Amino acid sequence: MILLDAYQERASECLQLVERSHDVAERTRWRELALCWLRLSDHAEQFRHKLTHSDGIRAGLTIG
Repeated sequence: MILLDAYQERASECLQLVERSHDVAERTRWRELALCWLRLSDHAEQFRHKLTHSDGIRAGLTIG
């Protein structure tokens, strides 16, 4: 299991940029982008789970 994947790292970077921004609209965009990265992280985790628990793995197929 990957504890902190690249998508979560990007979300964290966006939230750091929220703290540095002085413009309300910009902070809102950074927060929205952070949420997008977190959703991508969730989808990636679901995909990894499906790959490791699918019939394809049992048939001898491997993950890149």
